[in-house]
Amino acid sequence: YFHKLGATFHTWSRRWFVLDRQRSALIYYSDKSERKPRGGAYFATIDEVYLDHLNASKSGRPHCTFIVKTKKRSYNLQAASDSAARIWIDAIITGAQGNLDY
Repeated sequence: YFHKLGATFHTWSRRWFVLDRQRSALIYYSDKSERKPRGGAYFATIDEVYLDHLNASKSGRPHCTFIVKTKKRSYNLQAASDSAARIWIDAIITGAQGNLDY
């Protein structure tokens, strides 16, 4: 689970994220049991993935917050820990670069 900053209301919501190799995408759901995705980004549309060092998202935990920037929008995500954030950043970058051996 991550907390995702909403694009419209700018509130943090808990969402279940999955790296989907078949779709080559980072997809999220309302919770772990949901079957229909709420949204996400194809790896091909991801431009950057980085820690929110400047705390642009105004997160209460900037060391755990990272940004997935696509051509259309940016996803502000907050992991459970700084190490979890770094692992996910690496996995997303690896997927976005077309290396599916992660």
